[in-house]
Amino acid sequence: MRTKLHDSRTRSTSKHADKGLELLLMWRRLRHASDRLAKTENVMEKYKKKLQEGADFRQHVKVCLATLRQAHICHVAESHSRWKNKTPI
Repeated sequence: MRTKLHDSRTRSTSKHADKGLELLLMWRRLRHASDRLAKTENVMEKYKKKLQEGADFRQHVKVCLATLRQAHICHVAESHSRWKNKTPI
């Protein structure tokens, strides 16, 4: 009878050990996945920042070009006005 009880306890302990090992492996996989996710999120934030910087730069260039066009138009109009108002010699 002691052998059956001993075998029963050994099987129970073995099942608990197997379950514990299974949980440990699962925990390691989840921790690894969590680390990969954190790295991916960091990369995404860096790309998001670069995209925003690119959009800001494009907007700045548009404003500069509009200012230059307006300055050119004013300069051409002023030059034309001076040429038109010149009296012949």
